[in-house]
Order: sequence, then C-alpha cells, then structure tokens
Amino acid sequence: ILVEPVIYALVGLTLAASLVGLVAALWPRGAFWRLPATTQRGLAWLAVAALLNVGALVRWAINTGTSDGRLLFPTLTATGILLAWGLSQWARWRIVRYGLIAIAVLAFLFAASVPWRYIRPALASPRQPMPSTAQSASAVFSNGLRLIGYELPADKLRPGSEVPLALYWQTPNALNRRYRTWVQLGPQDATRYVAGQDVWLGGTLYPSELWEAGDTVRQVYRLSIPPSTAAPGLYWIRLGVTDEQGTSLALADSEEDRVALGPWRMMATSTPSPSRRANFRLGEAIRLSGYDLEQDPTKGTLRLMLYWQTNQALSTEYTVFVHLVDTEGHLRDQQDNPPAEGEYPTTWWLPGQVVTDRHALQLSIPYTGSMGLRTGMYDPATLTRVPAYDGAGRRLPEDIIPLAEITFK
Repeated sequence: ILVEPVIYALVGLTLAASLVGLVAALWPRGAFWRLPATTQRGLAWLAVAALLNVGALVRWAINTGTSDGRLLFPTLTATGILLAWGLSQWARWRIVRYGLIAIAVLAFLFAASVPWRYIRPALASPRQPMPSTAQSASAVFSNGLRLIGYELPADKLRPGSEVPLALYWQTPNALNRRYRTWVQLGPQDATRYVAGQDVWLGGTLYPSELWEAGDTVRQVYRLSIPPSTAAPGLYWIRLGVTDEQGTSLALADSEEDRVALGPWRMMATSTPSPSRRANFRLGEAIRLSGYDLEQDPTKGTLRLMLYWQTNQALSTEYTVFVHLVDTEGHLRDQQDNPPAEGEYPTTWWLPGQVVTDRHALQLSIPYTGSMGLRTGMYDPATLTRVPAYDGAGRRLPEDIIPLAEITFK
C-alpha cells in the first residue's frame, strides 16, 4: 500500500536532517560529549540495539537471498529516539524550532489519516456492484466467467503515466478454481504492447476459488506506460484468463481467448516541431505544417517525417501518398499508407493536434541526378485525391504537394 511520492520525499529529507544532526553531535566537541555519562550510555545502548538488528537483517539477507525491511521493526523505538535526538540538534535556532513543530504536527495528521485514506480503500471488499458510470462489456469465457464492464479514468492516455483500469467480473456459478488474468495495453499490433499486468483473478483479497454464484467482483489493474511510447496513436486494452497450468480460457462464442477494449488515443506529451517549415492545405481542414528529411544519396534511401494538423473533426479515413519523381516525370518510388503507419487514422485526429507521419523510401535501381519529393492524400474508397493548395490559396496541379528537390549521386 503506497502513499504519494511527496510523502516519501519529505520523510527522506527529515531522516537526512536527523542523520546530519547525529553526525554533528558525535563530532569531536559535539553535543554528545557534553551530556551526562548516564545519558551517553543510554544513547550508546540504543545505537547498539539498532546495529544488532541491522546486522541480523544483513545476515538474513545473505543466507536467504531476500531482504525484508519488516525485520527492523523491533528497533523502531530505539531508532526513533536516536533520530529524534538528531533532529533536536537543530533546535538551537528559533526558526528551525518552528519547523520541527510543524513536522511533528504534519506527521501526526498524516498518521491519523492513514487508516482512512490508504488502508481502508486498499482492503475494501472487491465484491462490488458495477456503477452506472462504468462502461458496459459483454464477454463470456468457457467456464461461465463474464466480463460485464470496465472503468478507465482518462479518455486520453499519455506516455510516462500510470493508468488504473478497473474490470468488473461476474460469475453465475462458483468457480472453485484459482485463475489468473492478464491485461495488456498496446497498438493495433497486439505483439507490440507497451504495458501489462498478470495477476490472480480477484487478487489476494478474494481469489477466484472463493467466488460464489452471482458474485460481481471489481479488480483494479495498474498499467505503467513507458515515456518512450509512440504517440500520437490508437491503443487498445486486451485481456484474457488462464488456469493454474497457464492454459488460456477461450471465449464461449468464439475460438478467441482474449477480449479487446477501446481504442483510446495516446497523446504526445509535447508538441513536435518540424525542422523544415511548410504551409500547404488539403481540402478545408488539413494542413501540412512542415517535415523532417534524412537522406543517404549514395544508397538511395530517404526517411521522411510529415507534420499534419486539422482544424476540425474529419469523417473520412484518408491515405497519405509519398512519391519520388525524376526530372522526366517518371515515378521512381512511392509509399501509400494511412497516417502514422496506420496507427492513427484521420477520423481520430483532434482539432489543433500535431500528427507526425513517418515514411521510408528506397530506390530499387541506382540513380544519379535530381528527383522531386511529392506528397498528398486521397480517399481510398474512391481513389480521389484531396484538393491541395499552397500558402496563397492557389490549387496545386494534380493535387500534389511539392516538398523538396533531392540530388542523388
């Protein structure tokens, strides 16, 4: 059961101040040496008790290969007194005394809030009815287990964040077996998932072998999204159930063994900026604001990043084309893909959002000379190109945007 990171930071700073005070007091001609002999012996015995406990913990860790901080609990009183005495060394300054009083008050209020703010929610019964605010789901596994709903607090996901996903399970009969459940967050390609969790169904508070007929169980999964996650794009949550031998349970109405929820938008944490500015418009809503271009003229390879924007929601899933055309107008290479390699269709774009769109081109035949790099969009259903305009509003020939002239050697 964890608390907010800032609490650990404050506790760490307080402990650091205590240790500095202890070192200063034990320094030659420090406060320790001016204490009565009986007080010195008392502090020394407290230190011995703490060191003996630490030594026992180190021996335990070496012999067992594990580390358990709870084994230090017997000396909490001794270490608490020593650390309080270390903090008291700062009390010679009046302003610091006020700070120490504030720390004591805050520590008391925090300790008083722990049972209600942290322990009670963490140990609450998972047998809960699904609230009306939850999204409904309908998936039945071969053992009768049902996924009836889910809750995700955000409609947009961001790299570097943690997402709590609540699933609502229901069983029409007693399961009488222990199952595991796995949850993964990933793009359209399920093998490229970026976050996941594999835990006992029902958790440790109410494992599935104890479930009774008619139970509705809420279980929370925490998905930590890596900061390096590609964005923007569409991401799905996929989940499944396995038995104790690791065999996946199939869905009752199909041969599939997993459920897909979503998709959700994965939003970039910052607004990307192109190295080369551009000002072209497609139709009434789409704008090409710039691009990045990396080329190896000797190998005939190009890596292109386009930066698109829209000022309104789009109803058509357009395809982006990129052409390499020689001086005689012959098409030397091309690539036609939905934006963002198919991971973020235009119908999901948000007004004002910058969408990065990567393309790679490779000349199959060696070529020397100049070549034009062109781009645009079309409707894949009708193959009709989206009207293209330059910055002055003039329509471009054949609705093709001229990006750059490239020389190959």
